[in-house]
Amino acid sequence: MIQNPTFKAHLRVSCIPGEGVLLLSEDAATALHGPIYEQLVPLLDGQRSADDIVAALAPQADAAQVYYALMLLEKNGHLAEATPHIDPATAAFWHGQGCAPEAAMQALRSKRVRVCAVGQVDSRPMCQALQAQGVQLTQDAHADLEVLLTDDYLRTDLAHHNAAALQAQRPWLLLPGPQPDRQPVCGRPPGADRSAAAGRGKQPGQPGHGLPIGGLGGGQTPGRG
Repeated sequence: MIQNPTFKAHLRVSCIPGEGVLLLSEDAATALHGPIYEQLVPLLDGQRSADDIVAALAPQADAAQVYYALMLLEKNGHLAEATPHIDPATAAFWHGQGCAPEAAMQALRSKRVRVCAVGQVDSRPMCQALQAQGVQLTQDAHADLEVLLTDDYLRTDLAHHNAAALQAQRPWLLLPGPQPDRQPVCGRPPGADRSAAAGRGKQPGQPGHGLPIGGLGGGQTPGRG
C-alpha cells in the first residue's frame, strides 16, 4: 500500500454530500458512492499514512472498512504517493499520462535528445522548452530521440531521413515548428493541402481531413511503434 496516499494530481475531487465523491479528469469521470469516501477526501492530503487515516476515522468508521476503501482507490489508479518536491502542474501532466511523475522525470533526465530544423524553422524555442524540463540536448547522431521541426511535411529531406531512421531502428519525432518572424505553424504546415488534394483527387484549398504524412514510412507516424 502507498505510504502517504493522495489523489493523483490530474484529478479534480468533488464531494457530493450524502452521495459520495466525484473524480474528474480531462477524459473521464468516476463516481465513488458511500460516506466512507466523503470522510476520506480531506485526509488524503499526502501527509498522512494509511494507519494515520484509519486512526483519524476511528470514531466514525471501522478500520477494515477504511483499509478496504484505500485499497480500492489504489487498485483503481486514483491514488499516488505524495510528491511535494514536484511542481503540481508537472505531476498532473505525468499522472494524466499514466506515469509516476518522479520516474518519468528521472527517465527524461537520463535521455539525450537531438533537435534539428528542416526548412525555415527556429528550433530555439523547442530547445529551451526541453532544457526547462531537464532534458539533455545533444548533436550526437546516436541520440535516444531525434526531434525534427519543419515548415513543410512534404520536404524530400524528411522522406530520406525517415527511410534512414527506419533502417537504423532509430526513433524520431516530426513536429511543425515556429518560423522566424512569423506566427507558429498551426494545424497543417504549408504544403499539407497539396498532399491531401493529390491523395483524394481534389484541388488545393478544398475541405479535407487529417494531416498527411504520406511519404513517411507508409503513413505511419515516425518514431512510434
